[in-house]
Amino acid sequence: MPQIKALARTAGKPEDDQSPRRREIRRVAQVHGCKPCLLDPYTGRLRELAVETPGFYEQDPLCWVKHVRFTLPATARRPESWPCLVRVPLQLPQPRTESDCAALTGQVGGMLAGSTSAELLPVIAARIDDLFSVYGEDLTPKEAKNLASALRGVLARGVWRDDVLKSGFVRRMLAGPLRETLDRIDAGRAQALLKLEDYPQAFPLARRLGRIHHLHLGPTNSGKTHAALEALKQARSGVYLAPLRLLAMEVRDRLVASGVPCTLVTGEERIPMEGAAHTACTIEMLDPDTEAEVAVIDEVQMLANEQRGAAWTAALVGAPARHVYLCGGTEVKAACMKLIDALGEQAVEVAFERKTALVTEETPVSRDAGGIRRGDAVIAFSRRDILTLSARLRGNGFRVSTIYGALAPEVRRTEAARFLSGESDIVVATDAIGMGLNLPIRRVVFSASKKFDGSMLRPLTPVEVAQIAGRAGRMGMYEQGHVGAFEQAGLDHIREALSAPPQPFEGKLRIAPGLWQITALREILQTPEIGALLAFFAERIAIRSPLFVTASLREAIALGHRVDALAPDLPLAEKFVFSCAPVSLDSAAEAGYFDACLRAHRQGAAMALPDEPAWLGQAGALHLEAAEILGKHLSLYAWLGFKYPRSFPQGDRVPPLRARVSRYIEQALLAQSGFDTTTAEARALRRLTGHDDEYDW
Repeated sequence: MPQIKALARTAGKPEDDQSPRRREIRRVAQVHGCKPCLLDPYTGRLRELAVETPGFYEQDPLCWVKHVRFTLPATARRPESWPCLVRVPLQLPQPRTESDCAALTGQVGGMLAGSTSAELLPVIAARIDDLFSVYGEDLTPKEAKNLASALRGVLARGVWRDDVLKSGFVRRMLAGPLRETLDRIDAGRAQALLKLEDYPQAFPLARRLGRIHHLHLGPTNSGKTHAALEALKQARSGVYLAPLRLLAMEVRDRLVASGVPCTLVTGEERIPMEGAAHTACTIEMLDPDTEAEVAVIDEVQMLANEQRGAAWTAALVGAPARHVYLCGGTEVKAACMKLIDALGEQAVEVAFERKTALVTEETPVSRDAGGIRRGDAVIAFSRRDILTLSARLRGNGFRVSTIYGALAPEVRRTEAARFLSGESDIVVATDAIGMGLNLPIRRVVFSASKKFDGSMLRPLTPVEVAQIAGRAGRMGMYEQGHVGAFEQAGLDHIREALSAPPQPFEGKLRIAPGLWQITALREILQTPEIGALLAFFAERIAIRSPLFVTASLREAIALGHRVDALAPDLPLAEKFVFSCAPVSLDSAAEAGYFDACLRAHRQGAAMALPDEPAWLGQAGALHLEAAEILGKHLSLYAWLGFKYPRSFPQGDRVPPLRARVSRYIEQALLAQSGFDTTTAEARALRRLTGHDDEYDW
């Protein structure tokens, strides 16, 4: 009979050693061979304690562990019998009455039913034999011997019953070189199964069309996208693939205004139009199975983007159109041509030159009212700086449009329209204006030449500078565009960046997994955890191809791990969808709302829209940040509702509520007073006080 160990905790008045409750608990321990334990709140494990320690009888619930010892008989795959120890945990309420005490032995017996060697032995034996069956042919004799020795040692030391019952438990018992060996075998099998080097064959319609690629690559303000959209208008059918929902909406409106019916499709909505043979959509919503005469892939230089580049790879490989127009920067020309040649398809290069000259100012632009002029776009790289500079310029008598990433697309469109119509004199914006917003900008003024990229403060790259500065001097309004900066050092950096030759993208094109690849990996790895499957795809699979590489999937992996923790029993397909949600985990508010949506969907509950706050009808800027967060929540609700209308049934109420939020934000932008200092000014103050650590910013 195992030694009885008591819980290490003292609570309340000591109980008589011969009390009915104490006698019954001791009898349970003797009858069932259980050991009293303490539940560790950090690990969730039960920890056995010393018998003399008082307090066990005041613990609620009671925590116990039963050790089940048995021997796995030898098999053809395991020529030796193995000793095995399984720890069976259980918890039950502390008995408070005589009837509770009388029922205690039966309760424990019932909870231990199914935890005998007769029930556990076949489960463990089958899973270990399955492991040898799955990997045996790929293991060397030495590796097989080491694997058997490691497993035997782990089983002899003891495993938890709950772990035994989980899929993949045998793999989790291993560590170090043996785990790496199995991972290597899995990676090889995944590579053979997924055949990512044959990625183009996943788009059979595109392969049949004999596509012609029209390369409209060149600088900003060169008319390259305009020419592609004209071809799209003239086509019998077509699709425009946008990097942003904002741009998809803008192109849809342009096509409709020119008499071409067009459907809008984004991650949040599908707005059909009667008689439409054209579609404007975000690039992730590409339909590879619907043929079109013309496809326009905008901002194709995003092929080089670490997180989203895979969507452009899929479009470049799979856009199902006879004529595919590639619009963007010249830095990806070589990568595009290499892929087009490998596909055996045609390429037609069209040279585009900038329509207006771009002139860099000789001296820094003064921050005073006399330095800024009507038609300027002042560029900053944080919400703090945008709001502060906007407020200062309004204080100097300018009418200001304000554009930054936290604003909903509807607000950004309104602010851009104010500048376009002349209702505002100046636009203060982040580098968001560098992607697709066509504004009548006379001069671009950089308030800073460095930006925080999520990990460090770094200088703007030549590509970033060219993309932003190139918005100055809109063709048809100005004979030339101007570029300036507030600081001499910034101006020097901008001038040097603009004179640098384009740096070609020399990397491979990124590939992201689809659901079928994730499902195939689950069968190989024997795990339902979407985070682990996405990480394995990104980190362990090597593609034998000169063209392709697996995408990093950093954001999706982080979301996947969150999904696994909060909704472990969700079907894999639904876990995959949630791991692709448009959420920034850097924002506690966004992460918290995502968690609430996930829990509601897991429970099968219909989740309502966020309540409309009372301040939404008020004037002023007191709740500007809260309104931005509410806008993010509405976008996530719409995105999920598009996919799971039963769980998120109020999608039809999103547009009117979003419109009211947008109207609040628009008036708040005109009322807000900014911050005391910009980031650069605060950094300068820190240097003056001896805190010269720019990486804090």
